[in-house]
Amino acid sequence: MNMIHSFSIDHIARGLAHPLIAEFWQQWQRDAQSQSGLSSYSASLRARMTLSASTIADDMAPELLAVGPQSFIAACFGSAWAREATLHARTPDANLEQISARGYLKAISGEPSLDIVKATITGENGRRMGVHYERLILPIRTSGQHLVIGCMAAPLAPICWLPEPGEQDHLECSSTGNRPREYVQAPLSNVSRRERYVHGPGALQIPC
Repeated sequence: MNMIHSFSIDHIARGLAHPLIAEFWQQWQRDAQSQSGLSSYSASLRARMTLSASTIADDMAPELLAVGPQSFIAACFGSAWAREATLHARTPDANLEQISARGYLKAISGEPSLDIVKATITGENGRRMGVHYERLILPIRTSGQHLVIGCMAAPLAPICWLPEPGEQDHLECSSTGNRPREYVQAPLSNVSRRERYVHGPGALQIPC
């Protein structure tokens, strides 16, 4: 089962968001006041963001315009894919594109979209992985005042590669596709707080 649970943006002000999500939100608010556009975002934030087009077709997430080399999506699908992602315009997983579309549509309409996602996705090599992350999707103006959609995703648990049929029943957890036994764990306080929301009442259940 894939699950997306949406939050009010007030969760950030209450200190319930991942620090990376909070930093992205604070920069977006500063940019709204200064109207300086994407160029005002730090290199560190841009390296962790993805940028997408501001239109949606076929109930899929919008086409990718840029993938930060340190973004969570790059960790999921690998650095080689991230470097060429804009040539393909989408991730290798069609289900992920479909379940992500609602959040992007909200951002395109001008509203921030804050969600926690727990899903099973498939990489380019067909290997399935379990992912659990928080994401914030925001409309951003470029210096030329063109609208793009920025997404910041922060892992709440290690990426876990799921066993294929016939393999031993074990998981390999990692933050990158190339090093399956290494991972970066989100702070325990943040993870434990979010687990209550992910499994709480009102969570949106979407079949795989």
